[in-house]
Amino acid sequence: HQAAVRELSEETGFTADRWRYLGYVEPNPAIQVNRCHTFLALGAKKSAAPRFEGTEECRLVLRPYRLAEELVATGAIRHALVIAGLHWEALRRSGALADREPDGAPHALGGGRPMG
Repeated sequence: HQAAVRELSEETGFTADRWRYLGYVEPNPAIQVNRCHTFLALGAKKSAAPRFEGTEECRLVLRPYRLAEELVATGAIRHALVIAGLHWEALRRSGALADREPDGAPHALGGGRPMG
């Protein structure tokens, strides 16, 4: 969660007071052991300019969530990990995704608990 907060601020200049953990994927488990965790920043607001490190490059393009399906279908969004994150959010919005702890286990009490 702390890494998500830091990366949002550094790469976009946005901050958020409330966070939800959506889940994780294993980007390439055949040759790597890493996980990519997805968090949802609720009520995010621009608070500073982005702060890139070294060779980082990022272009921030804000779009309403209602356009996510179209942006994926038309190829405007092609990044597999971003598409996975959008899918996690679609599952959350449909009620099919229980809240999860960072290890991937459901919260013992459920109930849409925000983190942070």
